[in-house]
Amino acid sequence: MEVAKRPNVTIRVLPFKAGVHPGLHGSFTILKFPIERDPGVVHVEDRIGSRYRDHVEEIGEYSAVEDRLLEAALSEAHSLSVIRKVRKELE
Repeated sequence: MEVAKRPNVTIRVLPFKAGVHPGLHGSFTILKFPIERDPGVVHVEDRIGSRYRDHVEEIGEYSAVEDRLLEAALSEAHSLSVIRKVRKELE
């Protein structure tokens, strides 16, 4: 749980009750840089391997997916509470 204290880390839990969601298509990471006019890049992982997407339209698509996932996820505080509870149950 120490990593959750870092200013550049946000942990959110997506509960099972969220059902089918756009994150089921595979994992991805949006990398953002503090460079003016740099839209960033998306790292996408799938069954075959991984690749980087750097076209503005693709980054926009993944940003929209991220927004929908965050809307369905628990708040950061609630997420950490759930993780602590499950961790305690497993000890």
